[in-house]
Amino acid sequence: MRQNKRTVILVLGMHRSGTSAIARSLEVLGISFGENLMPPASFNSKGFWEDTVCVEINRRLLSAFNSSYHAFNFNWSARDSAKVIEDIRSEAIEYIKKQSDRYKLWAFKDPRLCRLLPFWQEVFESVGCDVRYVIALRNPKSVAESLFKRDDFSYKKTYFLWLQDMLHVINGTKHSPAVVVDYDLMIRDPQKQLSRIAKNLLLNMPSSTSAALEDYCNDFLDGQLRNTTYTAEQLEQDENAPQDVVTLYSLLSRAARDEISLDVEEAIEIVEPLAERQKAFAQLFDYSNELQEKIEVLSQKNQIWKHQAIRRYILNPLNWYKIFRV
Repeated sequence: MRQNKRTVILVLGMHRSGTSAIARSLEVLGISFGENLMPPASFNSKGFWEDTVCVEINRRLLSAFNSSYHAFNFNWSARDSAKVIEDIRSEAIEYIKKQSDRYKLWAFKDPRLCRLLPFWQEVFESVGCDVRYVIALRNPKSVAESLFKRDDFSYKKTYFLWLQDMLHVINGTKHSPAVVVDYDLMIRDPQKQLSRIAKNLLLNMPSSTSAALEDYCNDFLDGQLRNTTYTAEQLEQDENAPQDVVTLYSLLSRAARDEISLDVEEAIEIVEPLAERQKAFAQLFDYSNELQEKIEVLSQKNQIWKHQAIRRYILNPLNWYKIFRV
């Protein structure tokens, strides 16, 4: 394996796209995620494989621009010269230096990376890192159903979030060592997908009898990691799914099966019109974000009013008298 002094592998992908399971597979290839990992949660009981320091940096970056992981149309390139991020960038550089010195093969995963990739690429360039990418892919219909169950997002919202995030990923990884990994194919044949990752990212693939490989394939991957499996046809038949989502998913599926490279002219001719349409509707997406912010403010005020009303009720002795009298 060709290896720079510092090598970082980024796992990129929309929320609920199997990024955690795909990230975990990299440990089989001898890659470390460090020791500062987020603890598991009820909706991800086997762990996130996300560095807490890097995740907090990403949250601060989005917050600095009044954005979030589920806001539309966030475009980092228009913000990277803002003074507010200078201290965050310096902090990120110091942390990456420490991590990449400690772990010669270190991986970093956070779905927010899709939106903030240019920021981190500047950081890695400053540190002198060799950066490689794993792009996690899952049927957008499965992503939409998962986010509907977890966060009550409408399918339409998730489809546009998926489209914007994946377009950012494709644009940000041009002409770089990268591999698209389909989550459903990883569940079906993990050894084959690990071989693809190793080949494309110039990593060493362990033997088929490796204890780490057997543990990942037989113990880590199980039925609890995936609740839905949809076909491309089912996505296409979903009236909530924009045609651009269907088109981009088809292209990425082909890349995940090594039928096409995202750098070839055919792929570029598919992606560029999709990106241009997103730019054309930028103001509409901004307006949608404004409406969402107003809804959240009204919801918070409503909750405060409810709490105040309950508090007044509890503190009123007459109400207690009525309760115990009954």
